[in-house]
Amino acid sequence: MGKEGSITIKEVAKKAGVSVATAGRAMGNYGRISEETRQRVLKAAEELDYVPNKLAQSMRSRSTKTIAVVVPDIQNNFFGAIVAAMEQRAREKGYAILICNTNEKRELELDCLEMLASKQVDGILLASTFVDKSEIPGRYVKSIFYKFPFVLFDRKINDFPFVSILSDNYNMAYRVTKYIIGLGHTDIATIGSEKEHVVSNTVKEREAGYRAALREAGLGHDGLSINVDWKEQRETEKRLNILLDYHKVSAIIVFNNSIIGELLNILNKRKLIIPDNISIATWDDEEYDEFLKITAVKQPCKKMGELAVDSLIERIEADDDRMEELTITLNSTLIQRESCKIYRA
Repeated sequence: MGKEGSITIKEVAKKAGVSVATAGRAMGNYGRISEETRQRVLKAAEELDYVPNKLAQSMRSRSTKTIAVVVPDIQNNFFGAIVAAMEQRAREKGYAILICNTNEKRELELDCLEMLASKQVDGILLASTFVDKSEIPGRYVKSIFYKFPFVLFDRKINDFPFVSILSDNYNMAYRVTKYIIGLGHTDIATIGSEKEHVVSNTVKEREAGYRAALREAGLGHDGLSINVDWKEQRETEKRLNILLDYHKVSAIIVFNNSIIGELLNILNKRKLIIPDNISIATWDDEEYDEFLKITAVKQPCKKMGELAVDSLIERIEADDDRMEELTITLNSTLIQRESCKIYRA
């Protein structure tokens, strides 16, 4: 068996009876070459135990076989599950993944994108902190967003002609709210997440679905929605206590799984029992939700991650610079447990 670097492309070319340039095209899978010649070169390389120089290959083909994933919060199990699915799918297709965590900070997101552009990744999978294209400085739009293939997941940026892989946020929030209204609740609040005083399109869609269900039920109010930065524990606790102190609430829908822990702590301190004193439903089914018997929305993390990778690689390998806006919405599942109870005033 040969060792890496002990056999050169020149020796492969000689054994296959072709030029070094032809052997390089066959091994790097670029340029024009007949299938018969390609197979002859590959067979010679296999017999000689030739190990190609991946760096040199990528420089010639202008492809690094690397895609980047930019997530707003890697500590969130929802994003962790998506990234795991992305990494596995990319590996199956011969690509490596670079992961950047923006910690829900816009400035850090732009820094990450600028760094990835300098690394010449083949494409970028992005769950952005930005809501609209107009919020992004123009130089980044020109030098990054319109220069590299992008696929957005979980969160859409308005006015960009990208493929976006999303969950059915509006429909599921409508469905959850309608389910709770059907149990007799009329005073239902929602808790969403914000960062840098910005509410994502994801939460906005869920709030819209919630309000649509209230209107359909003929309730004479527009609901009560609060948004918190769950990493700011004191402020989050303050807002949640204000919600419980000053508003009549019999049920709460939590739009972000990162918030549910703090809410449960506050309910425990107040000796409020679920569902006897208050009904709870949350997003992103976790193991503890099953253990605590909390009604939850389960999003299709694996499917979202796989489809995002497939869409990006298709764009990368299409050799076509045209961009087309396409939104793919995946269905989530409502898992009904014992945290929501029939309400009797």
